This record gives sequence, C-alpha cells and structure tokens, in this order.
Amino acid sequence: MVAALWRRGGAPRTVVHMVTAFVRRLPLRRGLSRVAVGLVVVGLAIAIFRVLVDRWTAAEAWAVGGIAGLLGSAEVTRSGHQLLVQGDAGTFVLTVSAWCSSLVPVLGVAALAVLAPGDRRRRRRAALSAIVLLVVGNVARVAAVVVVGADLDVGRLEPFHDGPATAFTVVLVLSAATMLAWSTLPARSTLPLRAPVRPRRAPR
Repeated sequence: MVAALWRRGGAPRTVVHMVTAFVRRLPLRRGLSRVAVGLVVVGLAIAIFRVLVDRWTAAEAWAVGGIAGLLGSAEVTRSGHQLLVQGDAGTFVLTVSAWCSSLVPVLGVAALAVLAPGDRRRRRRAALSAIVLLVVGNVARVAAVVVVGADLDVGRLEPFHDGPATAFTVVLVLSAATMLAWSTLPARSTLPLRAPVRPRRAPR
C-alpha cells in the first residue's frame, strides 16, 4: 500500500496522507487535530525549502539575467545564483539569495492553501494565481535592480533595492494574501429568481 501511494503521489504526499490519517484516528479534539496537521504541513514546507532553495535561486538568477540583458545595456554572466553584471554605469556582483527569491512566499501560499477553509477548487485557483504573481513579480523586481545598477548608477543599486524594490515585494505578498483570503469566502448563491406571488382575493 505504501509503495502504491509512493508511486502515485510521491514521498511528500504519501507522508501527508499517512500522518493525516493517523492523527484523525487519535482520540483528540478537532482543534488539536488541525494543529497537528498544520505542524505537518509547515514541517513539509521547510523540508521542501531546503531541497529546492539552490535550484530555485539559480533558476531565478537565470531569468533575471536574461530579462536584464534584454531591457538594458548590461552584460550578465551567471554562476549558480550569482550574477556578474557589466554595464555602462559600472560592474558589480548580485546574489539572488534564498530570502531575495520568491520561494519562501510561494511555499507560504501553498501551505495556507492546504490549511485554509473554503471551497477546494477556489483555493487551488487562487493559490496558483498567487504563485504566478509572486514568481513573475520577484523576477521583474530583481531585474529592475540590475538595470538600475548597470545603466544608471551603481551607487543607487542598494538604495533602490532597500527602498522601492522592497516596497514592491510587500505589495506582491499582500496581493497574494488577498487573493488567497478571497478564495476562502463563501461563493455567492445562484438561486433562481421567483416571480412575485400575488395575494389571492378572499371569496365573497
């Protein structure tokens, strides 16, 4: 049985199913059971983060280098998650670290989509839209930092990163959270409208 689940959904899904089924069979209260499931989801998100962080940051660095090369005059050379940027305004090295990538908010959205109440389909659609928004928005943000440092002034790179670029990250995260929160609201009822009933006259 375990082997079949392993082939069907992979190791993470198998672990979640087995732990969830075990927790539900325990004579615990409903609230405590939800807390246990939440801890399992959070632990799984942390494990996925450790497995994917290097590949994720390298992929985002590759996307940033390509976009920055198209938008500005920068000549970008990538090595892992580091970018050597040579532009009209100067040369610098930019590192796409784990906390500068979109991996953490993406995993947060995925975990909340599993734990949040509401319709499952709406939560999946909202989570997918939020993840796309976070990934595309973060790549555009880091690419803008590269263009500012390469084409305008290297000295403006850090203030731009800590100011407008960070504010843009906050906007992205709040937008993703709003999309996910909206998916937990009850859907509008689509009951058919009935024609008004006329009062009957009493017989004389």
